Amino acid sequence: MGKEDIVIECIAEESFNNFCEIVDATSILRQDKQIVIFGAGIMGMQFAYTLQQLGINNFIFCDNDSQKWGVRLVGTTINNPMLLQNGDNYFVYLAMENYEECATQLEEMGFEMGIDWVNLTNCSERKLLDSFEKNDDAHVLILGDCTVSTVSVQEKYKVSIGEILRKTGDTKVLALNGLYMRSYYNILRLCKNRMKYLQEVYVLLNVDIMGNRYFLYPKNQHGRVMKELYKKSKKTDDKEMQDFLQVIEEREKGTSILDLSSPNRYKHLSEKEVENQRRVHMKLNFLYHISENTESMEYLHHILDFCRNVGIKITFVIMPINYERGEEYFGDEFRTRYGEIITVLQRHIINGKGSILDLSYLLPQGDFICLRSTNEGILEHGRKLIAEKIVERMKKGCQSEWSGH
Repeated sequence: MGKEDIVIECIAEESFNNFCEIVDATSILRQDKQIVIFGAGIMGMQFAYTLQQLGINNFIFCDNDSQKWGVRLVGTTINNPMLLQNGDNYFVYLAMENYEECATQLEEMGFEMGIDWVNLTNCSERKLLDSFEKNDDAHVLILGDCTVSTVSVQEKYKVSIGEILRKTGDTKVLALNGLYMRSYYNILRLCKNRMKYLQEVYVLLNVDIMGNRYFLYPKNQHGRVMKELYKKSKKTDDKEMQDFLQVIEEREKGTSILDLSSPNRYKHLSEKEVENQRRVHMKLNFLYHISENTESMEYLHHILDFCRNVGIKITFVIMPINYERGEEYFGDEFRTRYGEIITVLQRHIINGKGSILDLSYLLPQGDFICLRSTNEGILEHGRKLIAEKIVERMKKGCQSEWSGH
């Protein structure tokens, strides 16, 4: 499996580990059967590449989206799920976040859960919930998004930034794809209620979340997780959290909100089309005009105010971007426009008595997983370097540092 063949290389460390455990646990059930991955989306592709890493290649895809039927993906063809009615020699891995309808579909076709099919659960959500209940005596809390947990499916050593930081001790790490400032704020408040020794907070910030629409995307809401976090916090009278859960419920209905934050992942695109997608992705996420009157900026201030009022040191770590690719696409305009975003963030954070560790320009292009995305993930060497910089800051304390400019 060559690198050029990968459509999506990033995977959460916990998802890869979970996939491997499920494959091992179902080895007898799937013996001599055709493996079917039900769901030809991101999770399905990640699982397919995991199977290939494990030396398993006898799989096919099926998907309810008729526009995908006949399309080649990860070396095989996407099929109509009706194919499964033609025999009983299939073992199905259900690979999607909202799986309930497809689970019913399988049951109606005679497939029995745990015998003929299993569900590939959202491990990142489960990891967040499990981590929330651990290390309550820690002095340091780290919050972040998927950059904290992702690795390359092709790497031999799949250790995420979050896992490296967890091993430093005295640290609780909570990360999940698509978190935004209001979710960080509420998770922070819930954690403070449990962590009586909490002294420092680090928010590992990708600047795309400060865009004007990021916080509205339905996929970023994680309603089930936020409800479960609130339940686990045992703060039944938290009005702010109750209001947030209502907001989440409404935003999850916002299917008309177009999300252009990720590049197209279909392999049939030409190299020119892929490059155009990368260019659009970078412009939308890293060269936008930052507004000082958005919900993102409002909750940036709420986080700063909260930490200041309860005596917690707060550091925002600006995560690396693929600046070499950005300069290749946009020339000097890239640093100018990206610098404007960072300057605004710096001013608001410093005025709010917070601290910044700016790692924007820390990594060269070779440290990024850069196939269908300009900033999709970070390879092992880069992850280690980021973790080292954060640990250095922890040891030095929250004195102001401005690197990369």
